[in-house]
Amino acid sequence: MITNVLNPKVAIFFLSFLPQFIDPKSAYLEEQIAFLGLWFDIQGALILTIVAMVTGYFQAMLQQNRSFWNWQQKITGLILIGLGIKMLFTRK
Repeated sequence: MITNVLNPKVAIFFLSFLPQFIDPKSAYLEEQIAFLGLWFDIQGALILTIVAMVTGYFQAMLQQNRSFWNWQQKITGLILIGLGIKMLFTRK
């Protein structure tokens, strides 16, 4: 995940969080750090892949459901009308 490298908040998180899971007396210090970083990337990619697949499934399901879109338009219209009425009675 290249964006994690460029994000300073993620670097600070790794510098503060990961050392507690690393044995400083071990001869494999670099390998431990690399493994935890790789594990984070694999886990993140897996979760994002699952989220994308579930989202795609629901998108396909909702696109075919006409009653959902009818209700969505009615609810959106009611929200906009409510906001308009609130603006009408709001003083500056």
